[in-house]
Amino acid sequence: MENIVHRQYLTRAGEGLLLTQADPDNPDGSPGAPSFLKMAERLDQFATDSGLDTGAFMSSPLAAVPLPLYPKIESGRRRWDGLNPQLMWHPLMWLHDRLAYPYLLEDVDENGAEIERLESPDELIVRVMLELTRANLYNPDNGGWVDILALNGLDVTDSSDVARVGAWLDGGSDPTLDGINLAELVDDRDEPDWAIHTTQAIFQDVVCASWHIVATDLAQTLRSGREDHYGPEETRLSISLVAQVAESEIGDAVIAGDLNLGTRMKSIAATVGHVSDTELNSGPVQDALEALTVISQGYSQHLDLLENLDEEAAV
Repeated sequence: MENIVHRQYLTRAGEGLLLTQADPDNPDGSPGAPSFLKMAERLDQFATDSGLDTGAFMSSPLAAVPLPLYPKIESGRRRWDGLNPQLMWHPLMWLHDRLAYPYLLEDVDENGAEIERLESPDELIVRVMLELTRANLYNPDNGGWVDILALNGLDVTDSSDVARVGAWLDGGSDPTLDGINLAELVDDRDEPDWAIHTTQAIFQDVVCASWHIVATDLAQTLRSGREDHYGPEETRLSISLVAQVAESEIGDAVIAGDLNLGTRMKSIAATVGHVSDTELNSGPVQDALEALTVISQGYSQHLDLLENLDEEAAV
């Protein structure tokens, strides 16, 4: 590719596109931003910069960045109504149909019968991140994304070029913009479905690795509250927020038998209003820490496996 310009956006140098992981510790030794906070911040940032509502994106702990939802594009429009043309340099704004929409997969049901199903949203976001990385549209080394407009001779820092992109988004004709097709950069003609096969092979490990990461960060949040001597009100709020994140993001993680983390954390949060201030740390906080530690330790090998696969692929 000629005229390659990398722009760092949302991600940091050294960060891959699979999984949202906590930032490294700060120079003073304090913990970096936890994964669940980064997810929320990046979603808000993407929505703000794009001019779109957060509902136009899918945010998942399985990916480092949110994914714009192409089915949300109104019929007859090139992109989402209200999209800021300055963000059209980003590859995620140019996904073609094969990449942006779910595959129809052949699968088997619980009885062993063959069925067809659509790729799930989580499977889709994993596949998209794999494909963009393999196509070198994202560089994990510098955390940079390829500027698609620069590849085609447009400068996103030039107001006239931005106005040109805006006119095209509004329906105007532009041969250069009409001709941009990410399929030429992404699709593998010899193995067009490689990413769906890879996604299916590693998907459960990605899910389980995300459980480990989020559980580890939530446990650290509770420990930090103890170390910082949170008062009763802050402690109750912290437990409630941790339980909400655990239930929504990693609730299916299994503690033991039929007991999953979401059910356990919901039960713990329900006790917060019924214990005295002096019992908070020895009761709900300790119970939550124990549940989160089971998940953090129990699923850690899945992250190790994915990291080993990355190292083998780099050889």
